[in-house]
Amino acid sequence: MTKLVVLDFDKTILPYDSFRKLVLSNIFIFPISFGLLIIARKVKLLSAIQFKKRILTTFRKHAQYQNKMIQFAEKVSEDINMKLFQDIKLTYPDSKFILISASPHDYIHKIGQNLEIEAYGSYFESNNFIHLYGDSKIKFLQQKFPKEQFKYEFAISDSTSDLKLLSLFKNYTLLT
Repeated sequence: MTKLVVLDFDKTILPYDSFRKLVLSNIFIFPISFGLLIIARKVKLLSAIQFKKRILTTFRKHAQYQNKMIQFAEKVSEDINMKLFQDIKLTYPDSKFILISASPHDYIHKIGQNLEIEAYGSYFESNNFIHLYGDSKIKFLQQKFPKEQFKYEFAISDSTSDLKLLSLFKNYTLLT
């Protein structure tokens, strides 16, 4: 049975929130739309899911969107805590590594390619936005990597919202 190691991304192997950086570093492209969405989120008119969905829906209209995602993934990859990543790889050498993040799949999967592991982020399925956070992250994990085929060996996250997910694993680390 294949041993499975699951890594969270933002504030875990990356020391900051990548989606926040994506929005703020690209606000000049859609200053009015992004600005209004940021304000709506700050005053709690939009949930985190609604905010992410609307930002991505707007951003995807940009002609250079795919190139911007590649460039962003390259830039963010430079900030990954490679010591932590390598330490985990050395501790679990015969394991399948996957990264699961609430951040958008549009750049998360490219970061996974840079790390030479599978990576999954929040995504659109038809018109529905699937936010890989909390219970939906667990559902995704169990559907894609069923316990009948994988031994849940180790997981790491920074968020208490992932405690249920972490508890599925033989070993886990909650960064605080």
